[in-house]
Amino acid sequence: MAEEELMFSMEEVGSLKDGPRNGCGHSRVSFEDANASDNEEDDLFICPITDYPMSPTKGSFDNLRNLPHNKQLSNSLPKNSFTYKDAWKHAIEKAKAMPDPWAEFHLEEMETERCTRYRYNAVTGEWAKDDIFIKISSQIFGKGAMRECYRAKKLSNFSHSSKWKSASNYVAKSYMETVDREVYFEDVKLQMEAKLWGEEFNRHRPPKQVDIMQMCVVEMTGRPGNPLFHLEHYIEGKYTKYNSNSGFVRDDNIRLTPQAFSHFSFERSGHQLIVVDIQGVGDLYTDPQIHTEKGTDFGDGNLGLRGMALFFHSHLCNKICKSMGLTRFDLSPAETAQLDSTNKLLQSARTVLRGCEELCGSPRVRTTSLGHMPPLLFRLAESSSMDETSETDSIPCSPLSMGIAVGRSPMGWSFMNEMNETHRANSDHKDSENGGDSGCPSERRSEGDPAEHHNQLTEEKWSFYHSSRSHIHRSSCVTMEVERLNSFVHERKIGKSILGKVHLAMVRYHEAGRFCEKDAPWDQDSAMYHMERAAMCGELEAIVSLGQCYLQLPHHILPEIELEASEENRRKGFRFLLQAAEAGDRPSMILVARAFDTGFNLSSDRTMDWKQAVHWYDCALKMTDYDEGGEFDGMQDEPRYLLLARLGEMYQEGGFNLSADPQRAGDLFTEAADAAMEAMKGRLASQYYMKAEEAYGMMEE
Repeated sequence: MAEEELMFSMEEVGSLKDGPRNGCGHSRVSFEDANASDNEEDDLFICPITDYPMSPTKGSFDNLRNLPHNKQLSNSLPKNSFTYKDAWKHAIEKAKAMPDPWAEFHLEEMETERCTRYRYNAVTGEWAKDDIFIKISSQIFGKGAMRECYRAKKLSNFSHSSKWKSASNYVAKSYMETVDREVYFEDVKLQMEAKLWGEEFNRHRPPKQVDIMQMCVVEMTGRPGNPLFHLEHYIEGKYTKYNSNSGFVRDDNIRLTPQAFSHFSFERSGHQLIVVDIQGVGDLYTDPQIHTEKGTDFGDGNLGLRGMALFFHSHLCNKICKSMGLTRFDLSPAETAQLDSTNKLLQSARTVLRGCEELCGSPRVRTTSLGHMPPLLFRLAESSSMDETSETDSIPCSPLSMGIAVGRSPMGWSFMNEMNETHRANSDHKDSENGGDSGCPSERRSEGDPAEHHNQLTEEKWSFYHSSRSHIHRSSCVTMEVERLNSFVHERKIGKSILGKVHLAMVRYHEAGRFCEKDAPWDQDSAMYHMERAAMCGELEAIVSLGQCYLQLPHHILPEIELEASEENRRKGFRFLLQAAEAGDRPSMILVARAFDTGFNLSSDRTMDWKQAVHWYDCALKMTDYDEGGEFDGMQDEPRYLLLARLGEMYQEGGFNLSADPQRAGDLFTEAADAAMEAMKGRLASQYYMKAEEAYGMMEE
């Protein structure tokens, strides 16, 4: 189909921009035959041609150029009934007929203010700056926990200054408390990063497509102090909060897509992040939060591993999760029982699977490339494995890469689909002259023409980019995570699993009483369940604590739990301590050495073995710090001179599979005496020197 047949002319699209509309600038008209397979409430605009949900934001119609090929050539509407162009005309007429819900507030009578707008491109990590004209009401019409909202209108750069009545409705948000100016920009970066994950989710063909609102920062240069606002399109409709950044999941009028999207982001990112705090109208979301492994990005709302644990404690996989191949996060029987009411609600959800959902991480899903990976995704791809298999059945890439194919500027996602409103060359020249006096982030620009740069995207580069991300996906199931870790033949497996760290965070929440009623006893069985899962994933702290707990030794995690002193528990405990010793934990090395040395805490399936004891004493002596951070350094618990002296005694006496060696014993006693002198233990050093002489005397005999 020719592009001219598919799209309206710019004049026709412009007529929509200037005509009456709803609060978002477009009609949310839905067509019954365009989305018949899904009965969830439709809040996005459904394209009458392609059956492709579109955000009710300015530029949605322009985005039709960027739809994937399979969407552009959709046969969802019979071609012999009416032409595609007629369908769009019908949709536009409906959009133009809808009244402005904010007409009664007469925003067009407000003072026109010129301000500077900052938009973030999450794909390239760059900021763009231009000047726009807006009108902002002085009356607050809503507020959240941290920000308050004002009605606003923004005039299109292509519209005449007299057409304020037809300008798009926006919401301007500002923090109620004074915050650092950089916080506004970090919030935009967060939302645009989350938008990328929405695009990635959509590529896997879920029953309901999702989108995250475009947001930018505006600096009111005409006001004292140049205050900042967040600016985004007004979403008309029922606003719902589906989950929070601290584990809340809405349990009435339950929706499947928001929870599946959060779960998807966790697995598709290789556990390195999760998009939560899902809220908005239908599946058009705003103000999300991202939890990352380190917990250092995206402001104070990033709870890191703790936030991931909070989500999964309240998440029960639904049929969208299952259809997309997402795996169940391991929960204890008691925790699963607590979600029973949620399970009943899931059964009543109205979402109908289409049967064409792609599995998470499927090699058939091609990921968009613009020649640059998003900064966050680039870090993920660095740790991913490579897939050398060729892709013979690839799903067409996203709207962004389609922009490249037709030669348009591929700035779609994060530049609010309005880059055609600004004259980039002129604004760039002004920016270089002004030099960031406003205290806002400086702009980083790619050298050369962007279109020329993207035309250099060869098949070889594309193949490398896609294959590098094909297997970032990691399951939420511990069993599959263990299989992945076991594939590390010659690599260290300890501390390599973020999933293990999430389970350990779950342990701490149980211990702190987060998951129980006030004054009620916390669930010790569930805490031990997650401790064991963390240990299975190679989390050293969990392995050490389990070994100590099973052997009735003092332990700093779950110290209130005391297990039965049985032979089975003794065997389990010793195996855990041996695993921790092999992983490099010095206190565990000493405990294992003592067990082989004295038989104390040695399981019944093993016997005293001084040769093994010598091995582990030597390993402990060679460690000056726990490698990779020193988290479990125990040098002060067992002074060096005591271990050296014990080795000297064992070599002097011999036995239990160790041959006596007076020479070695004398050397060890001498070394112990020197270490004792350094530790200001003079009397003890004298004793060791005497024992050294005694050992050397045995050699002469």
